[in-house]
Amino acid sequence: MSVFVRTGAAAALLGLATIGPALGHEGHHHAGFADGFLHPLTGLDHLAAMLAVGALAARQGGANFWLLPAAFLACMAGGAVLALSGVTMPFAEALILGSVAALALALVLSDRVPGVVALAGSAVFALAHGWAHAAEMPAGGTATLYLSGALLATGLLLSIGACVTSLLLAATRFRPR
Repeated sequence: MSVFVRTGAAAALLGLATIGPALGHEGHHHAGFADGFLHPLTGLDHLAAMLAVGALAARQGGANFWLLPAAFLACMAGGAVLALSGVTMPFAEALILGSVAALALALVLSDRVPGVVALAGSAVFALAHGWAHAAEMPAGGTATLYLSGALLATGLLLSIGACVTSLLLAATRFRPR
């Protein structure tokens, strides 16, 4: 994949995130499975970050093809548990926006980003995303249903990012390291 294509994709992700990073956090007034499922899909910041983690997993290849998405899901669930336990994360929104910028940069530099750095960064960002999902769940909702929906949607977004990137890599005959 050419530097031009990678740079364009990273710029698009960053642009989507800066349009309105709080969009994914407004208007959710229920806390069932469907609302949890929609939360990552309707927030451009969450959407861009999760697609980018999937794309980065495909670009990194090897064990990170599976480790990045799995770590993201596990740490996102951990962040949700922190929020439900009453732990505050005052800079969660900044971390979420920063995650999109950092992941866009990682996609551009993916050939030079060590796998452990990509894994650690994705894990930290996932904590913030998970915390935000749970912290913004309306009171009186069913946390298990809401978060199950959010985790399923996140898994789908990670898979879409990885699959589309894998197809693009195969089409351009580029092989990740």
